[in-house]
Amino acid sequence: MLKLSVSALHLCQHCPRLLGYFLEKNGKAWRIGHKGSGKLPGKYFHYISRKVHSDISGRGDQEKRQKLINAFGKPSKTRSSFVLETIKMEYFYPYLLDHGIKFGPDNAIALGAAMKVWSNYLCEMVTPHIDIGEKPDVVIRMVFQDASPMMKTEFITIDGTKVLVRGSTDGILFDITENTPIIVEYKGKMASNPTQELIQTALYSKMFYQNTGLFPGVHVLYLEEEEPLIRYSVDQIKTIIKGVPQLVERAKDVASGKRPILGTLDKNLCKQCFFFEQCEEKFGR
Repeated sequence: MLKLSVSALHLCQHCPRLLGYFLEKNGKAWRIGHKGSGKLPGKYFHYISRKVHSDISGRGDQEKRQKLINAFGKPSKTRSSFVLETIKMEYFYPYLLDHGIKFGPDNAIALGAAMKVWSNYLCEMVTPHIDIGEKPDVVIRMVFQDASPMMKTEFITIDGTKVLVRGSTDGILFDITENTPIIVEYKGKMASNPTQELIQTALYSKMFYQNTGLFPGVHVLYLEEEEPLIRYSVDQIKTIIKGVPQLVERAKDVASGKRPILGTLDKNLCKQCFFFEQCEEKFGR
């Protein structure tokens, strides 16, 4: 059985040859073709966001959970600032004390800005319901579902190869207005190619459906965009999922060493690539 991560398939969608370099333990493959300041330390943001999500969904620190609920219970005009301040005081500043020496002032500022974008998004998810008089703790319990669950699904390719795909999304929320579960992904960059991010979240959606029988929508939050949130409906996700088996076939070919391997059709991506000069020789024409 071939085992691949959701992230590996995401990279294959970007360019199958980049997946080849990644499977050879070349970390530079991830850096190609993404727009952004380069200052936001994404892994630190994801660590903090997962801690917050774990606590507020009731799976972590109960004292911090209550402080977050109190912040979300503030009047709508000040709610976002209270939520942001709570996240900063309970998670962001303590984390900086422990890890701040690993990155400079520009990175800390970028991380703080990402926290603001993210806290505004969380408030958007709860505000319509709290403002009509529903109790904050009840709304919070409904909106914040599992934090970063590990999920998996299995494919069988045309030649009979079993491919196990595993991955962990950034969180699962519930949209009370639409009565729909939501797969959430936080991206520490600008929206260079939203279609590729959608393939990643479509895989998570397929896994979620297999586990629960419910089809989720998708929210992708680009933490360095002025308009950070892109929403995808259940119908859009169902359409994207139809292309996933073909992507798995391509990734299987790359992982099994098949040659030639076609690269991306995006010539601008090739111009940005560290591997451009050696690519044809390595993967064939």
